[in-house]
Amino acid sequence: MARWQGGRMASAPAANPPLADVYEEKPVHWFEGLRVFARGIVDTRIFVGLVLATICATMISMTLYRPLDDKDSKRNKDLETAEMVFNILFTIELVLKMMAMGPRMYFKDRFNHLDFVIVLFGWMSMLPG
Repeated sequence: MARWQGGRMASAPAANPPLADVYEEKPVHWFEGLRVFARGIVDTRIFVGLVLATICATMISMTLYRPLDDKDSKRNKDLETAEMVFNILFTIELVLKMMAMGPRMYFKDRFNHLDFVIVLFGWMSMLPG
C-alpha cells in the first residue's frame, strides 16, 4: 500500500522486515568482527536452505526410528548418531543467529524462542537416565 510522503508516493514498510533490520544497533566493539561474519552467513539463502533441509532430514530420521527394535540394532544406533549430528547443526544455527542479531534481538522473535527450546530439549534427550 502506498502513501503520500514529501511530495511523492512512498510504499508502506514491509510487514516482515528483512533480517538485517532486526540486528541490535550498537554491538560490543570487540564482538563486531564476529557479528559481521555471522550476519554474512545468516543472511544468505544458502544458510536458510541448509537449515530447512536439515529440518526435513531430521523429520525423516525421526520417522525411521523403531522404538520397539533392540536399542543396539544398527539402524537405531545410526539414527542416534544422526540425531547427535542434527543437534550439533541446530546448535550452530542458534549460535550464529544469536551472534548476528545479539541476544536481546534474538529472543524478541517468538520463533527463536521455539528454536532455543527445541535445541535445549534435543540436548536434554541425550542425557543418561
